[in-house]
Order: sequence, then C-alpha cells, then structure tokens
Amino acid sequence: MAIDSYFLKHCRTNLQVGAVEGNCLCYVDTSEHNLASGDTCPVLYIPENCFVRRVTVINVTAEGATATLKVGDGSDDDGWDTNANVNSAGTITIGDGAYASANGKIYASADTIDIIPSTDLDNATFWVIAEFFKLPDND
Repeated sequence: MAIDSYFLKHCRTNLQVGAVEGNCLCYVDTSEHNLASGDTCPVLYIPENCFVRRVTVINVTAEGATATLKVGDGSDDDGWDTNANVNSAGTITIGDGAYASANGKIYASADTIDIIPSTDLDNATFWVIAEFFKLPDND
C-alpha cells in the first residue's frame, strides 16, 4: 500500500525561532483512521540538520488484541523501536532499536519518523513524540 500521510499532516513541531531544542508530536487515533498491518505510516517530520535524542510512544487506549508496531525512518524501519506495545493503556515505550541504543541519530537531511503496525489497528490511540536539537549550520 502507498505511504499514508494522514497523521503527518497533523504533526505538531515545537521549535521557537532561534532555539536549539524542540520536539514534535503526533496523536494517532486508529479508531478514526485505521492502519493496516505492514503499512508504513509517517507520523513526525524531522527538519534537516537535527539530532534526535529520543522517540517515545505513549499508549492511551489499548487496541484490544495483541498489537505492536515498529518505529523508524527511511533508513531503518525499526531504528527507534522494534516492538512498541499499543495494546496496554498507559504504556510508555522509549525504544530498543539501533538509534535508541546509540543514544540518538543525526538527520543531515529532512526525514520522517514512521510507524509500521504488526497487525491491523482500529482502536488503539497513542502519542509518538520525538525530542530533538536543531544543529547550527556549518557555514
């Protein structure tokens, strides 16, 4: 299936002019916009020249059956998390992927943080949050 950008359109980025630290977050409500197993769904926009320190998934409403998702980007589809649980309300997942283990990733070019569900999702609601630093230009 084609990449679904519905959630990316609702992404919020908080970076004040002149600031170096920011975050972006997206509330994913699969009861309003279902996701199919294996679909790549971009949820966060990461500006160029940023160091992303952490990506967190906070589950609000359980799916109702076993449900996990990968969290990654265009280079590594599970770079931030290999198995985030979205079937347990209140669960906070900071990630166990390669980027998380390396204490973050530098994005020289703009990219997206993507989720890929392991099963169809039609009830789960959760936040995906990235904490980042905007790096100065190297001119």
